[in-house]
Amino acid sequence: MSRETRKKRILKLSVCAMLIGISVVVGALCRTYLTFSVFVRITFENLPIILSGILFGPVYGLVVGASTDLISSVISSQDINPIITVGALSVGLVSGLVSEMGNMLRANKTLKKIIAVVSAHFVGCLIIKTFGLQVYYFPTTSFWYLFAIRAGVYAFICVAETFIILRLLKNKFIKGFSNYEL
Repeated sequence: MSRETRKKRILKLSVCAMLIGISVVVGALCRTYLTFSVFVRITFENLPIILSGILFGPVYGLVVGASTDLISSVISSQDINPIITVGALSVGLVSGLVSEMGNMLRANKTLKKIIAVVSAHFVGCLIIKTFGLQVYYFPTTSFWYLFAIRAGVYAFICVAETFIILRLLKNKFIKGFSNYEL
């Protein structure tokens, strides 16, 4: 392995570690200040996970998502919900896969990023995490009731995170981390 390859790998791992830390802190702040009921919490903890998937690909996105959820659960003294963890890792995985497919198909750069964010939220947050919440915490509540409530909240979150990610990815410094054409 060349010296340049090792440097890039260390840089990727360092940036991913920072994104995990940012996601854990943002998640804790949102849990504290933006929780309005047991069903409604506005959170931007998925933004760094999605960003890692877009910047570095699906494997790094998956690892950042899983690590974020596991560390957040341990820090907040909650039991680890494996379905929620799968939802978190799928957010990074899906954003990375969609971004890579967009690169292979030479799709419009902005459209590719928008689709990556929306699909990651839909699969990871709306389907998998809602199922995990219903199974572990709200077994008497209908999945579709939870889905409808969370869909409204995540419509707002998705628009906000898409705007933030599009702005971040225009920054030359952040573009420099990626292997892909952003």
